[in-house]
Amino acid sequence: CFRFNWRFNLKKTFEQLIYSCIRAAPIPEYLLKLAEIRW
Repeated sequence: CFRFNWRFNLKKTFEQLIYSCIRAAPIPEYLLKLAEIRW
């Protein structure tokens, strides 16, 4: 995406990622393991 989109703003994207991580609900470990098994 970055290669073709020169309007890419790394600082803003990183800030949005941090914000989303803070706002996201915690996921139990067993659900994370289930997601890994399916791949």
